[in-house]
Amino acid sequence: MNDTINLGCFTDIQKSIYERILSDVKIKELESKVNDAFEEVVILAKNNSPEFLIRFKVVYPEFFIS
Repeated sequence: MNDTINLGCFTDIQKSIYERILSDVKIKELESKVNDAFEEVVILAKNNSPEFLIRFKVVYPEFFIS
């Protein structure tokens, strides 16, 4: 998505609406990535995959001490 559009010709209200829509789209994209990563980790765990811990560390680094 190209979010470098020139907003000079828009009113303040139009700019606000555009920015809100853009923000909502970005939030949905991030939520989708999080859901996909979670689903991948769950599948690896269910399959007792040796790759589970590696992927878990990438998706959830806050669970590990640096």
